[in-house]
Amino acid sequence: MQIILPENNLCSSKQEIYFEKVTALIGENGAGKSSILQSIFYSCLENSANFHHKKIVCFSSGQNEKYSKFFSEYLANERQANRGLSLSCCYYDKLWSNILIFIATMMKKGYVRTFLKKNNYIEQSLDEKDDISTILNVSIRVEKAYVNRIQDALKEEENGHGDTFRTSPYHLTLESFIHTIVDDNYEFDEPLLNQKIKLNYENFYNPSFADPDQKFFGPIITFFTQAADNDYFFDKNTTQLVFKNGLSINDLSDGEYQILFLYALLDLFDSEDTIFLLDEVDSHLHYKNVEQLWKALHSIEGYTLTTTHLLDSITSPLNKFGNLKIVNKGMIEEERKIKALFDRLSVLFRMESVQFEIFSKLDNMVLIDDYNDWTIFLALAQKKGLDISILSNINVIKKSSGYGCVNEKFGKAKIDWVDSLLSYNSVDGKNIFLICDKDNAEMNFYENGVSVSIDNEVLNKYKNKKKYKNIRIHVLAWKRREIKNYLLSFSALSSCGLIKLVNNSKIARDDFLKKEKPSDNESIRNMNVKPIVTKLIDTEGVGLDLYKLNQYVNMIPSSEISEDIENMYNFLKGELK
Repeated sequence: MQIILPENNLCSSKQEIYFEKVTALIGENGAGKSSILQSIFYSCLENSANFHHKKIVCFSSGQNEKYSKFFSEYLANERQANRGLSLSCCYYDKLWSNILIFIATMMKKGYVRTFLKKNNYIEQSLDEKDDISTILNVSIRVEKAYVNRIQDALKEEENGHGDTFRTSPYHLTLESFIHTIVDDNYEFDEPLLNQKIKLNYENFYNPSFADPDQKFFGPIITFFTQAADNDYFFDKNTTQLVFKNGLSINDLSDGEYQILFLYALLDLFDSEDTIFLLDEVDSHLHYKNVEQLWKALHSIEGYTLTTTHLLDSITSPLNKFGNLKIVNKGMIEEERKIKALFDRLSVLFRMESVQFEIFSKLDNMVLIDDYNDWTIFLALAQKKGLDISILSNINVIKKSSGYGCVNEKFGKAKIDWVDSLLSYNSVDGKNIFLICDKDNAEMNFYENGVSVSIDNEVLNKYKNKKKYKNIRIHVLAWKRREIKNYLLSFSALSSCGLIKLVNNSKIARDDFLKKEKPSDNESIRNMNVKPIVTKLIDTEGVGLDLYKLNQYVNMIPSSEISEDIENMYNFLKGELK
């Protein structure tokens, strides 16, 4: 397939490239592999047209906020323009897994149904047409803002306007969904409070799914995409997928879960007109399923453009030389490709061993989601009056927690890294601290307020071995969803004129930020504050601006800094003795 790649943030010129049916982009970190995928995705959204007459389906193995932000804005614009089901491209991360896997179970001969049947995870009807055991539990709601929009549309219709939001494909489908599954008397004259419903093979097809204005994707998947975007109607965080005999998707292995999600994408979107953009699709995949992934990708009708850094993927017998593209500074390099490929493989072979050789010499390590998180923590601890010099002998390592949704084990990526480190070499260090973002996870904290109670076989296997008697592994977490939540302060936000962004009708008045109070309550702990805080402490093109951060932290009275900061400091300090 010959296509013209748009400009990306590392390459200012377009590139005319020939792609194989399955093409894997490889290159060192920062080479621009993801930038190429993002440029295709953004181009499709901004032009509101299909890319080379293709449908685009994009997936990222992590929580890529750039994709999420652009796609949510695109969907909001489509709804505003009464084109509620007119989608030419879609983006999904793991928060969508339960919904997409459930929809895919409805397909008799799909990858998902075949996998579940092979592993005896479902029960089918006698003719094998239906999966009669799988259930999706989900919470739904209709908010006041949506009700107001429908009421406004009714007034427009009274004034002679026929083409209103009420006649859009999205609303027609939503209305049918509610009347056939939730409440046949609901008339959109008042908000519909959170209600838990069960979807299964018996009621899934009850609603009338209105055809999209432009049939890029089918009406079912386009409706669910709109309805679950930003938890617009379906609350993705509350979804629970249950198979035969009460088996939850959370009970499956990580490898099974990941491959199921990828199979669902292929089942729901594959066609000769589809291009799948898969950003590090194999990064969290169990090695046993890597070959199954490539086997599936090479057998679909559509095209796949993916990034990878896994040796198993690069050296897979299914991926021929032509399937691999070297990326450097956002450009595809075809010249001296063999040399570039072998240089890349040598780096992959050696880099991990070099890293572990260095890390094995460290006394105390903190694995944290981002180096900036540690910088913010130290700034808050110092403002709290704590002696941060005591923590100077801690070596900070950036490593994602890997927690994207309830289907993942908390802190798994960090724990797996520790497992690899200890398996590779003996470690002389005394402490390995795994500080994880809480995000939406539910967990039990010990009395120290930061140490997390989790049952993990990887950690347990090192506890009683003499070889590791000097190693102490601590799984820690912020009680709030992430470190930036601790920058919420009544005094500081008031000084910046932004206090109303937090103290508003979305949270109870008792949970408002208050002067001289740390405001340690669930509303504040669970609030997504990145849009507020990032603007205060970041500079465009730079990222975290230390000058801005220190200026802002200086406006926070120590009494308004959460006790969680001191608890984390005291725990680290106590273990260093």
